[in-house]
Amino acid sequence: MSSVSLWMNLTFALVMLMQIFYPFINGCPADERNYLLDFKGGLVDSTGRLSSWKGYNCCEWKGIHCDFHSGHVISLDIKNPFGTYVDNSKNLSGAIHPSLFNLQYLQHLDLGYNYFNGTSIPPQLAKLQSLSFLSLASAGFGGEVPLELGNITTLRHLDLSAGPFGNFVLESRKFAGWVQNLRSLEFLAMNDVNLSIANDHWNIALSSHSNLSQIYLSGCWLSGTIPSLLNLTHLSHLDLSDNSFSSPLPVWFQNVSSLVSLVLSDCGLKGSIPSDFLRRSSLRNLELSGSQLEGNLSFIEYQSSSIANLYLQSTSLDGIIRLFFVNFTKFKKLVLAHNYLTGDIPPFGSALGKVIPLSVIDLSQNKLTGNIPPSICCLPILRSLNLENNLLSGKIPHTVADMLSGLIPQGKHFSTFEASSFAENSNLHGPPLGNRTLTPGFGGKGSPSIQEEVHNRDVEEAKEEMVGSGGGFCHCNCSALLPNKMEKLIFQFLDSLMQHLFGRR
Repeated sequence: MSSVSLWMNLTFALVMLMQIFYPFINGCPADERNYLLDFKGGLVDSTGRLSSWKGYNCCEWKGIHCDFHSGHVISLDIKNPFGTYVDNSKNLSGAIHPSLFNLQYLQHLDLGYNYFNGTSIPPQLAKLQSLSFLSLASAGFGGEVPLELGNITTLRHLDLSAGPFGNFVLESRKFAGWVQNLRSLEFLAMNDVNLSIANDHWNIALSSHSNLSQIYLSGCWLSGTIPSLLNLTHLSHLDLSDNSFSSPLPVWFQNVSSLVSLVLSDCGLKGSIPSDFLRRSSLRNLELSGSQLEGNLSFIEYQSSSIANLYLQSTSLDGIIRLFFVNFTKFKKLVLAHNYLTGDIPPFGSALGKVIPLSVIDLSQNKLTGNIPPSICCLPILRSLNLENNLLSGKIPHTVADMLSGLIPQGKHFSTFEASSFAENSNLHGPPLGNRTLTPGFGGKGSPSIQEEVHNRDVEEAKEEMVGSGGGFCHCNCSALLPNKMEKLIFQFLDSLMQHLFGRR
């Protein structure tokens, strides 16, 4: 390479370096910094979560991200990282200062899991015409959802879920009127928002959104029958739980091959489950608990074995648990409690050459008979087993008994096993189950609650799917050495430089 070419390449690299690190050298625009300080001034931050918001360069403040080239603030993420259900002492509260709506380059705004004391969602949010992500989830807003949100036509992700606050109600009487304008929408969550007035039109408003893939409308006071959403050809996640539909299981679900998660628990379903309900399905998560569905588990037999989580608690299912369950290699959680199931427990863990990732088995409150299969302890990541209130007999396998006494090792393996898991099975016998000595992180103060586990279920599974993924320049892991923001910038620069010098990535 000639000295001229080398000089040109070095000059190019220097220019790129200056552009990438511009926000860190010159700081964000002064007016945007002042807007953020005004916004902070309206909040009550009793635990100092925004203590880093000082100095001239707001691009370095926690929760703030700037455009690499211009330095404009494009992301404001101050959600409570602990969640409403875990530690609400970390909530930000107070009022939203109008200066927030002057951040015209803002693309991502997340105020979730804070507490704004029942105040209305500001209609001035519609001034943020670059927003693609807006989350006000469980942030303590009340009143009517402003129609002006329908003017943010760039939105792809919208979460207005109301959360666990009982002193006020968030509602949307004109839901169909504003949501139909959001043509770019891909994700919509409005759990616990009162949509009863919009009951007859909500599906019509959503059916025209060709890109919509995730819908979460749990506890929205919806009733009648579950309307068809067949026009949503990219629909992958649908949650209509905790409503009052009082209708049979819709047959149109059988024709939505894109669905991977269907949650219809406690929504008034009646009738029976068609035997071919899952024949053309690619479902990984199915939740029908708390319904009045009748029949048996034969509909699972025709499923393509992609199912990972099956929740059928407190239905009216009867019959036996067939042996085909043993061969489902993707099963993670199986909850069949409070039904009328009979027969033996299948020999989970006995499939030769197959690793079954079952972590939760709940077969309690049924009429199961026979012995506990010893192979159940061959499941490598089983951490919760509940067999109480059945008609089981025989000796408790020593492999299970051993797991129920002595010190529980660090990790989740069998972490929720209690002697009570076998209660009310009068014909069971075996060695006494000793008192368990809990290691830190299991049970007692500081352990996760059931609500937390349910709330974080999707997050946990997403993390499991990400195990083993990697990428970036040279596939190296420098996260322990560099701040996340700086690491990303350096890798971006090096990738661009390599492409320029050598014509590849």
